[in-house]
Amino acid sequence: MAILECDSGPVADLLREAVDIVTAQGGYVSDQLILRQQEGDLSLASTLPPVRHDTLIAVPYELLIPVAAFELRNIDDHIDYALKDQALPGATQRLGELTFELYNLLGKLAQTRSASPVFSFADSPDIARLLKPARAFTKEQWRVMDSGYGDNALLKLFLKTRTLRNAQASQENYAQALLPIIDFANHHTEAPGFQYGAKGHENMLSIANHKPILGSDQCYVRYSRRLDLLDTYLNYGFVDTTSHYRIVRAAAMDIDVEGFGSLEVHAVAAPPFKGKLGDKNSDLREWLPMANREAPDRMQVSHLLIPSGHSKLALRRVLAFLLRQLKRDASVEQMKTGIESAQRQVVDNTRAYYKRLTEAADNAEDAATTEALDDLRTLCKLQLAHLDWYEKTALA
Repeated sequence: MAILECDSGPVADLLREAVDIVTAQGGYVSDQLILRQQEGDLSLASTLPPVRHDTLIAVPYELLIPVAAFELRNIDDHIDYALKDQALPGATQRLGELTFELYNLLGKLAQTRSASPVFSFADSPDIARLLKPARAFTKEQWRVMDSGYGDNALLKLFLKTRTLRNAQASQENYAQALLPIIDFANHHTEAPGFQYGAKGHENMLSIANHKPILGSDQCYVRYSRRLDLLDTYLNYGFVDTTSHYRIVRAAAMDIDVEGFGSLEVHAVAAPPFKGKLGDKNSDLREWLPMANREAPDRMQVSHLLIPSGHSKLALRRVLAFLLRQLKRDASVEQMKTGIESAQRQVVDNTRAYYKRLTEAADNAEDAATTEALDDLRTLCKLQLAHLDWYEKTALA
């Protein structure tokens, strides 16, 4: 049985029942896993030393909770739920009920209303104007909000941050699923992601013991690869100040390079490049964007990442890869000049974006909470600091 450290007795009871269901249905819960609840926050920790990466919890795919199986409504920031699919297995149904009850006891919808930039800056037009197009997924969030401030818009935004695609779902509309217990792990960029079918836990979703923060017993998981501070802020409502390894996703922009053409950059958090790569560029796969050459001199690009540390040359190499697609016969000197021009535009345009966002925050004192504005200023400060570092080390 996992160790329960809870401020609330009712929360501890719900967690205990959830653990019992997972283990009874063939899942695994380590005796050294700590389920911790402090006020409105849930987290995972363990008694294991950081050097051991044992599995802490493994949940069978069939226990992942399909959101579409429930009729859900937001009533005064409380999730009202009812089962729609009577064929849903009883264990999965009960885990869904327990999960919704935990969300309600911990006030998760109210937390989302407070933390989400979509709500925080709804009445700050200058900030909203800059944040709305910043990422593709937030465009959808703002469209939901712009359609009216209905309570179910808040519920929809909250569920979007808590679900994961279950490729093993029995039907396509059940693919978006909530994660019982595993959901409580917080994000850290230096932790590994969720594990699918790990050795010894086949047909299960699991997480292992990873403690990237020195001196802390908390265990983390990486929600997605290559997230920058604005990604996590817009999607999850927090500014990640814990990571030592940072990237900045370049702002949306048009890059014009003389003799080559233009790159239209969209700032989309896209999956890794799927095409063929030679040995020379095989290590670039995680950095390369999705790209579509819509004309001989114009290419649509999903995103560009401004790296750090040992990967500081990744952006330069990505730009070389893209420009070579536009002009295959470019000389060495043309490539050098084109890469430097594109790299400079990426940094300058992204810096200009965060300076405009900082200015908008400084001029919005009466339109948003102090906490929301402080978070936004912190985010901008960290992004600008990284751009300064990159300019000094990679553009010098």
